[in-house]
Amino acid sequence: MECRGQDSVNQAKSFQSAYEEEDSVTLDCVCFGNVITPVQPEVFGTEGDNITLSCNYSSAISLQWYRQYPGSVPEFLLIILDRTGKVSQKSKIVDLDPRFSGKVNEKKTRVDLEISSAKVTDSALYYCAWSPQ
Repeated sequence: MECRGQDSVNQAKSFQSAYEEEDSVTLDCVCFGNVITPVQPEVFGTEGDNITLSCNYSSAISLQWYRQYPGSVPEFLLIILDRTGKVSQKSKIVDLDPRFSGKVNEKKTRVDLEISSAKVTDSALYYCAWSPQ
């Protein structure tokens, strides 16, 4: 999967059908922009698993994660600053649910969204995005 163009978004074809399994967790990862790409377009797990969604990027000031349920608008989750590699801003969703965390690797080439003890309700489309300024 590759994103091309400043505003392009690619959506996995299994998006609508991925939510039918009762005890499985399906997380689709897509990207905005032309310098950030998901490491894996889909991540599967079962309830209780620790899940990591990752996107590779070449350069950014900040990196963001969003979550979208079918039929809903994307929800902001968190912002990570590239220079520190740490979360600088969290949504109320993340404040109320400490299972969500984010980080940047040491080389500053990959951003991760970590979900501990995954629940079926975590099944959604997750977006990684970057800001050049």
